[in-house]
Amino acid sequence: MVDAQSAPEDIASDGDNSARFLARVGDELAKSLDYETTLSAAAHQAVPFLADICVVELVGVDGHLEPVAVAHLEPAKEGRLRELAVDSGIESPANAVRALRRRHSILVNDVSEANLRRVAEEEGIPFDTRTAAGIREVGPQAAISSPLMARSDVLGVLSLLRLPSRPPFAASEMPLIEQLARQCAQAVDNARLYQQATEAARVREELLAATSHELRTPVSEIKGFVSTLRRCDVSWDEATRQDFLQEIECQADRLGDLICDLLDMSELAAGGFKLERRRMSPAVLVCDGLKRVRTCLSGSTLSIDSSLGSLPAVYVDPSRVEQAIANLVENASKHAPASPIHITGILANGGARVDLMVEDEGPGIPDEDLARVFDIFYRGASVQRAETPGTGSGLAIVRAIAEAHGGSIRAENRNGGGARFVLSLPIGGPLLPKR
Repeated sequence: MVDAQSAPEDIASDGDNSARFLARVGDELAKSLDYETTLSAAAHQAVPFLADICVVELVGVDGHLEPVAVAHLEPAKEGRLRELAVDSGIESPANAVRALRRRHSILVNDVSEANLRRVAEEEGIPFDTRTAAGIREVGPQAAISSPLMARSDVLGVLSLLRLPSRPPFAASEMPLIEQLARQCAQAVDNARLYQQATEAARVREELLAATSHELRTPVSEIKGFVSTLRRCDVSWDEATRQDFLQEIECQADRLGDLICDLLDMSELAAGGFKLERRRMSPAVLVCDGLKRVRTCLSGSTLSIDSSLGSLPAVYVDPSRVEQAIANLVENASKHAPASPIHITGILANGGARVDLMVEDEGPGIPDEDLARVFDIFYRGASVQRAETPGTGSGLAIVRAIAEAHGGSIRAENRNGGGARFVLSLPIGGPLLPKR
């Protein structure tokens, strides 16, 4: 395996054919903002013009490559290729990971298990024997993986493979292949920018509508109590003054929480949370998350499973995960006031994730709300949930935090009553190194 820049020149590119090929690819990529569809069309343009097989992978939120498009010279075999590359969940070949990390094209002159195993060891990544078996089944002789680069970011990898019946790749073909990768990367970047802009506009409109009333209420309450305290025609006893001041403080805290939600939703609309990850104990995350909400739990008692301390560290941004835990606990306190709140954790997904569970013994979640409780600004179909104070953004923020980490969040009802929220977080680190 060598860097593409040092590959031998065996085949000269035809300038006119190359220009027509890139024009066709550009037309396909411009047809839609659904980049998975357009990447599939581009892959089918690359096959058979450049290769017998094409696989396009994009970087997921956890930093790992996720196949999104495939093409095969023989249509009858494309379904099996898709099953192997996209649906099976096997790891990406080591040469694709190397191209992702080193940010330049990687040529494999001999696609063999021994070669790929060696590169996996050099890159410090697990060697998936299922990947090797899939490659043997597909049977390529040569492969080249080129990173998809846009605005200095690596968005994914384009891999082209040739069967033994075709000559291997040559350095003279590299400019064309890398231009194809740039066009694909630009299409993905444009589609994501458009989606982010559209989502930002939608969130901004909903944010204004949802928060106008919620912001007005605490401001009015504070002004009312201050005006009452300042009256010269009434003499308030000390106990009443303290009650008024406590209510003012409570409303000020509520106003501060609303402003924090506004800032979080603005950051989310602008393209997602920026994470500063490190390995953290789940027990520490839970403890620090609870410090944020202990003063507003409405008399709820907390039960924390001691087994949290035995769980392995997770690879997360501590501040954001603490915020997610605080939001889940506060949500339980709001919708199940005075109910005990239980926090537990287990090792899940074959040891790849930690599931943190926040449970209450309240009325549970109506069936019609289960699928929508994490939607931004959704307040619930039931009267009780709809009348609970807040903008309805707390659980949406939890979902955004979970997904930014490559994790997930789900809601369910407990047997015997009450709601359970399961926050799933990854243990392993990303493929992409820090720059």
